[in-house]
Amino acid sequence: MGRLNLPEIHDQPWLPPSIRDGITDTLLCIFRLGRIYQPIVKRLDNALEATDTVRLVDLCSGGGGPWAWLHGQLERGNSGALNIQLTDKFPNAAARERGTLRSHQEIAYSAESVDATSVPDSFDGFRTMFASFHHFEPREAAAIIQYRADHGDFKSIDDLRKVQGVDFKKIEAKKDLLVF
Repeated sequence: MGRLNLPEIHDQPWLPPSIRDGITDTLLCIFRLGRIYQPIVKRLDNALEATDTVRLVDLCSGGGGPWAWLHGQLERGNSGALNIQLTDKFPNAAARERGTLRSHQEIAYSAESVDATSVPDSFDGFRTMFASFHHFEPREAAAIIQYRADHGDFKSIDDLRKVQGVDFKKIEAKKDLLVF
């Protein structure tokens, strides 16, 4: 049986917010306990330094993703304060309140619904999106992984042009959502 491309239940507008928030809070707990984003700390810190970034906009943040933990990790290597704006198509109000209080206002949760495919210009800054690789079609995901295994890290979005089986037009349209 092949992969079924089913929509994520918590991305459905009809889902009650209490259930959606419970799902995103559970994911947040897994991110924290598993420290699954530890490998990205140095890379992200280097990218922020190289771009002289003081504002970061995270898309599809749900319950806050790794940011309560990750923010502290980046502060150690990043010069100056890093202000983080979390966004989601279905903002989690409880997570927004908890995150802002814990971060002393350096992490702001947008109360506004933000669709990652059409981010308003007012959300400027270095953009990230965690836990979204599953949105690539299986053949594209496999091609990206195989290319990286054969050729090493991607240095820029242009490296994805070299991957056979990837629709680069789709990737280029979402280039603001990618971090290398």
